[in-house]
Parts: sequence; C-alpha cells; structure tokens
Amino acid sequence: MTRTYRIIDKSDTHITVSDTKHFYKIHSKKVLIEDVDYLHIVRQIRAKKGELLSYNGKSRNYKLHVKGSDFYVNVSEPYDKIKCELVDETPDMYQEFAKKVRPAAPKWVLKIFDGTATGETIFLRGNNYFLMPDFKWNREIDSLYLLALFKDDNLKSVRDLGAEHVDMLKQARDESLSYIVDNYGLDRDKLKVYVHYHPTAWRLHIHFQHVNSTSGSYAPGRSIYLDEVIENLEADGEYYSHGTLKCIRRVV
Repeated sequence: MTRTYRIIDKSDTHITVSDTKHFYKIHSKKVLIEDVDYLHIVRQIRAKKGELLSYNGKSRNYKLHVKGSDFYVNVSEPYDKIKCELVDETPDMYQEFAKKVRPAAPKWVLKIFDGTATGETIFLRGNNYFLMPDFKWNREIDSLYLLALFKDDNLKSVRDLGAEHVDMLKQARDESLSYIVDNYGLDRDKLKVYVHYHPTAWRLHIHFQHVNSTSGSYAPGRSIYLDEVIENLEADGEYYSHGTLKCIRRVV
C-alpha cells in the first residue's frame, strides 16, 4: 500500500514527517542539509536500516548516518491532544481521580522489572532502582536524559512517598549522579534532577536531564526538583501523602 507523507513542522534543528500510523521526528547535531531526502530517512528506518537506541513500548529512537551527518529519528504513534487542568489537588481529590484513571505503570516499565523487556539498556542496577536512558535521548552529551525507575510497585508517584523513603531517594540520586560524572563528565550544576506530578508513567522515577536539553519534559506545574521533594519529606513525612498539591492533571 502506498503511504502519503506530509511535513508537519520544520525548524533549524528538526523536521517532523508523518503517515497515517506514525510520526517521524528527525533531528541532527548539525544544521539540516537542504538536499537531504527526509522521506528517504523514513524509508530507511522502516526498512530497519538504523541503529535502535531505545524503546519505551510506544516510541523508538534510532540513529542513522546520511551524507556525513548523524540523524536521530524518534518514531511514535500519533495521539489526540489531552485536555488538562491546573488544580490545587487535595488527597481526597487524588483518590477520586485514581478511581477513574487507575494509575498504573505502562507495559514497557513492567517488562523491565519482570525481565521480559528487549532492546533496553540498563546503565546501573541499584538496590531499589534501575538507571537507564530516556527513549528521547539522542546520545549527545548536551542533551543527556536518564531515568531512575524504582522497583517498588507500590510507589506510583510522590503521593506514595513518606519519611521512610528519604534514604532511598538520596541513594538513587547520589549513585546516579556519580555514574553520570564518571561516564559523561557532567557536574551536578549541569543537570536538572526532578520528578513529575502528575507523571506520564505511574511508577515512581527520577529524571536526570542536561540543563541544555530541549526535550520539553521539565515543565512548571508538572515537575518538582528532587532536592525539594527530599527537603519537604524531611520536614514533614506526610507532606505529599496528606498535603494539597498544585499540579497540572488530565481532565477525566
């Protein structure tokens, strides 16, 4: 069957192409070369010519070398725009939300923990977590993006954290930062270390993202710096479980 592609968006650093089933976001470390056939890049990826860097169950990140330049292609399924609202969420409001949405970890997270995942890279295995690359990371240092996923399936989000989890959070933070320093030479002041609330994946995880990264994952109203989380829990162990949290969440 012949597929029709159309260009959705173009800038100095990326181009997005789609068909009826997938979006192909293509970007390069270099300024885009005008005579590159981006549809050819899409065809190469569809023919499995690129190097698979990561996979999260819905999106795949590939690397492909074309005309002297490394192109990174993120292939994802189209999605409808989700309606959101900014709320001062009480614990009761969260419980009502949870009844409707039933927060749970996506399949790609569960597969990592039950050992059935394929194509995933685990950088570090801690006592309580795994450190791995985020599927959006293109392996350039100045866009570094790692995730520390916690093994305890009772920890869906910050709502499930108490004073008893402070040492666990500090350990995951410190060991992950040491790994990043040792392997990528990045100091603490080059990294955003945070969690989401509400998260996209309902299994507690920490984001380690280069300050220059433009993936768009860090956003006010949705992100909380990890140091702030730890400080709040040290001051009040029930800060997140019993408190009112201002957050952006889905309308259900």
